[in-house]
Amino acid sequence: MGKRNERPLVSVVVLSLDNWDYTVRALDTLALTNDVLFETILVDNGSTDNVRELITNYKSSGFEFKFLLNDTNTGVASGRNLGASIAEGEYILFLDNDVEIVDPNWLNAIVNCLKSDSSIGVAGAVLVKPCGGIQFAGGSIDGSGNVVFCENPDVEKMKSDFFYTEFCIGACMALSKELWLRLNGFDTIFDPMDYEDVDLCLRARQLGKRCAVATGSRLTHNAHTTIGSDGFKEFNRLRNYLINSRRFRKRWKSVFPALVK
Repeated sequence: MGKRNERPLVSVVVLSLDNWDYTVRALDTLALTNDVLFETILVDNGSTDNVRELITNYKSSGFEFKFLLNDTNTGVASGRNLGASIAEGEYILFLDNDVEIVDPNWLNAIVNCLKSDSSIGVAGAVLVKPCGGIQFAGGSIDGSGNVVFCENPDVEKMKSDFFYTEFCIGACMALSKELWLRLNGFDTIFDPMDYEDVDLCLRARQLGKRCAVATGSRLTHNAHTTIGSDGFKEFNRLRNYLINSRRFRKRWKSVFPALVK
């Protein structure tokens, strides 16, 4: 965290919807972060519980953060964009409320990754499943536009400070505020959720920027709780995924063959 009246290096935007226990765990572990001056911006995306009271009570416990409360669920892209709109940091990092920090140096590893190579525009972390095993260590997109998470990364890659990937995901992804403004944020056409993060990465790549995973940054990810306790209702969740999958493929079909290594 930063001292009052001191500009943060990183603005950490945490998106939440219901599941307050996960949000508290994310904030509690985020407070353990070392060596980086950062601010926290919590965007609650229309929770149905008494989240305003819960946030106020938690805030009074001493952890300083900004918070924005939406009366309704505006969607993942719109919610993250709202948080980024008040970010003061040189870098903006998006973090879902179902992520737990396990290493106090996680943020420093991501910042160093972004600074170490001017071609890197977007950086993310290695995401680990609660039961153990890797959930995400980079990803690939095949010639048909299928997005695949890497769960078994190359051992040699993991020995380096970072490695390049075709995309990062919104559960933990960072970029400079300058690049964020050039990209005009996440495209809200993908609301309520799905593909907004991969789309942003491909737009960054159009500007000549690469994506990378900082191997020194490992987080535990309890996937799919940021979308709320009902998962947007299972039928709508699947329907929206299919709609956005078609949107994504239509937009980027001309570049898919070039992504295949």
